[in-house]
Amino acid sequence: MPTCPSCGHEATGPYCDVCGGPVAPHRDRPRRGAKAPAPAPARGGHSPAQGRSPRRHVPTVALALCGLLLFGVGFLSGVWLGRGSAVTGTALYPTPGIDQAALETLTPLAQANFFLETGVALLNQGHRSAAVSEFRKAITAFETVLRSEPDNLFAGTYLGLTCYYAGDRQKAEEALQAVLERDPGYLWAIFNLAWIYEVEGETDAAVAMYQRYLNAAPQERENTLKYAEQPDLIDQQINAAREAVARLSGGGNEP
Repeated sequence: MPTCPSCGHEATGPYCDVCGGPVAPHRDRPRRGAKAPAPAPARGGHSPAQGRSPRRHVPTVALALCGLLLFGVGFLSGVWLGRGSAVTGTALYPTPGIDQAALETLTPLAQANFFLETGVALLNQGHRSAAVSEFRKAITAFETVLRSEPDNLFAGTYLGLTCYYAGDRQKAEEALQAVLERDPGYLWAIFNLAWIYEVEGETDAAVAMYQRYLNAAPQERENTLKYAEQPDLIDQQINAAREAVARLSGGGNEP
């Protein structure tokens, strides 16, 4: 059974069931001048994001999962679950095979975590429509968190990333920009937004956002509580940001 190069866990599919990192052979990310993905049929009867036609296809979804490679460790390990307040449950439709009563006892943030993990697992099994359904449940749960905790930067960041997985790039960007309006130096939001720009082929915006990350990281790294005491994860992101800037600027990957 293959091992995830990001977190070391065994993987049951091409993406890690724990952190979402890619286990399959590396796919090159879009470079300067790359064309946008071709339109794809609507999935599972879901309507596309307002004002945009559905355009996720297999390579793009595979790239999208890379967004969890450097961000998911603290989140999926449950470090942040204790922050969820006792808010009324989200009354979401049941997930097949899951004890709905037990699910409803979880905080909205824990529910969001569960639905996001389930979506990744479904993508590993090739069930794209079902995965999008789970991502939308996660979005509902993240939004519930933010109604009671509007300053929860972590929930806002993962709301944005999950919206992107669900195919709504506009809402994803709006959510991440809202986080950065509250805290311009919040590393998780900066890196996620940089990565989205890169995947979308917006090279200049991606380079600018990666550079913003590199400028903010040294000082932000000192705030251990803010980042759930994950300096090693920040160091990985710093290296990835440097490589991305070099690659997107035409210099190739740094050694």
